[in-house]
Amino acid sequence: MKRIFAFCLCVLLLLSVGCGKKEPSRVVEGSVEFTAETLPKICVTAYTDSAAISAVSAVLGIERDEAQKLLTVCETTDDCYTKLINGECDIVLAHTYGLNIANELKDMPLPMVETALKTDALVFVTNGNFGVESLTFEQIKSLYMGEITDWKDLGLEKCPVTLFSCAKGTAARGTFERFFGTEMPEPLVNKTVLTSKGEFATEITYDNRDGALGYSLLSVISANSGSAVKPLAVDGVAPTEENIASDKYIYKTSILAVMRGGEDENSKSAVLYRWLTGEQGKQILGF
Repeated sequence: MKRIFAFCLCVLLLLSVGCGKKEPSRVVEGSVEFTAETLPKICVTAYTDSAAISAVSAVLGIERDEAQKLLTVCETTDDCYTKLINGECDIVLAHTYGLNIANELKDMPLPMVETALKTDALVFVTNGNFGVESLTFEQIKSLYMGEITDWKDLGLEKCPVTLFSCAKGTAARGTFERFFGTEMPEPLVNKTVLTSKGEFATEITYDNRDGALGYSLLSVISANSGSAVKPLAVDGVAPTEENIASDKYIYKTSILAVMRGGEDENSKSAVLYRWLTGEQGKQILGF
């Protein structure tokens, strides 16, 4: 009787251990499992945050609010890549990097592994009621260099040019500078603010006044389609989805998945990267 009691007690103890709360995990390739503790560190921006939450939620089988806690949301696109270069994260989901990061990558012993997930585009905007419809890229460069300060110099009504720019390190600013060929001078209108890190930075708020010229990404403008801004044609080509897809509109960028080169193909980072850039991963990311 004592033996039977002891046996039952052992079974109960084993069951009680087995019934404890287990960390959710999923197998996405072979026998590689992921848990919150073993998930590679992923850096995202405010734009890619929601998509990455969906992916992590699917991989771990957890709620979105729990998945969000496992991501590092960077202030700018270039911040994501700086963390990747410095070994502070394993995978980046963000737009293409700017010139500063491109120069840093040249010094890396191995090239980064990157996959384009979605095409985006740089779009220049002005007030919807203002007379300009199209600019050449050379005119845009001259405007942002301060060589043209009044719209009358471009054959339009007399109106001061008011330039707006995005903060350094952002995807839109980086895309503009890649086509610009160099770092842009600071715009003529800006506000100096104190960031959450206690550092001074330039914050530009587009206010759509007459004579304003600004820029952003198509994805951002599309998300705010109710606004009164007018996307401008560049070199005679409008930034429509059709023109972007056909490469008629050339001022494009991409949302990328990136990891450091030289990763073992069986490492968790490489396995997760392949899943994110594969058919199932891109479907869950919404790209």
